[in-house]
Amino acid sequence: MEKIKEYKYNLLGIMILSSIILTLPVFFGNQYLAINNDTIAHLKVFEAIKIDNANFLYLGQRITGYELVWLEKVTGISLSELFMWFNFLALVIGGIVTMIVIEKITKSKVAGILSMFVITFGTGAIMHLFWSGTIFNIIEMIILFPITLLAIYLVSIKRNKRNIRNILFLSLSIVALLIYHPTFGIQTASTQQLAFAAIRSPITEQIIEEQKELVMNIPFVIIGMIGGANLTTLILSSWIIFKKKEVLADSKIVLAIGSLIAIGIGILAFSGITAFSSRITMNFAIIVNLITCLLAGLVLKNRQDNKVIKPIIISLLGIGIIPNLVSWIGKY
Repeated sequence: MEKIKEYKYNLLGIMILSSIILTLPVFFGNQYLAINNDTIAHLKVFEAIKIDNANFLYLGQRITGYELVWLEKVTGISLSELFMWFNFLALVIGGIVTMIVIEKITKSKVAGILSMFVITFGTGAIMHLFWSGTIFNIIEMIILFPITLLAIYLVSIKRNKRNIRNILFLSLSIVALLIYHPTFGIQTASTQQLAFAAIRSPITEQIIEEQKELVMNIPFVIIGMIGGANLTTLILSSWIIFKKKEVLADSKIVLAIGSLIAIGIGILAFSGITAFSSRITMNFAIIVNLITCLLAGLVLKNRQDNKVIKPIIISLLGIGIIPNLVSWIGKY
C-alpha cells in the first residue's frame, strides 16, 4: 500500500498515457491495421514465417515475427491485428521506460512523469516514425537506448566489487542495442545487402541530394522533430545547470555519453553523406529530447524550491506536448 502511495502520480501518468494512446486501437482498430508500406512489409515477412520462407532484416523483426505467429495460433487473432497492438503498446512502454530512466537518474518525479509525454507526444520525430510504421526504430530509441543510459548510470555510481550485476546489465543492454535494430548496428546479411545496395546504387547521389535538402531545412528539424518548446527547455536548463554547476557527479557520464552520441548522429545526419539522412535526423531529435528531459530533471531536482524556474521548465515541457497530443486526439 505504501508503494502505491509513493508512486500514485506515476501510476496516474501511466493510466493517462495508456488511455490516450490505446483509445485508437480499442475503438478505431480497423483503420490502423496496415496503414503504410513499412507495416505491410513487416506483415509479409511474418506471413512468410508460416511457410519457412521469411527473409528477416534484423533480430527485432525475427523475434517479433515468431511471437506474433505463435499468438495467432493460440488466440485466433489475425497477424495484422496483433501487430497493430504491438505497435501501440510499444509506444506506451517506451513512454513508461523513459519515465523510469529519467526519474532514476535525475531523482525528479515531476521530470520523470513529464518525460513520458515529452518523448511520445512532445517529440515530432516519434510521431513521424510511428505513423510511418518504423516501430522497431522507435523501440530501439525510446526503450533500449534509455535502458542502456540507465545501465551506464548504475555502473557509474557503484564502483566496487558488488557492481558485477550492473556491469552485466550494461553489457546485455549494449548487446541488445546493437543487435535488435540497425539504428546502432547492422546485423544480418539482408540488412547489409540493403545498405551496400544503397551505397552502390546509381540513384544514390540523387537521393542524398534530396535528403540534404530535407535535413538542412533547420526549422523543420528544430520545430517539427525536436519541438521549439523542448529546444527552449534544453537551452534554459543547460544554462542554469552549467552556470550554477548543479550537474550531479553521477549524472555527468550519462549526459556526456548521450551528448557525444547526439553530436555523432547529428554530424552524420546533417553532413548528407548517407542516403538515410532523414531517418538519422529523427533519431538525433529523439536523443536531443532525451537529453532535454535529463537536464530539465536535474534543474527541477536542484532548484525545486525556486518559484520562478520550476514553473517555467514545467510549462515549457507541457507546451511542447500540446501540438502532437491535439493531433492524436483529433483522430478519435
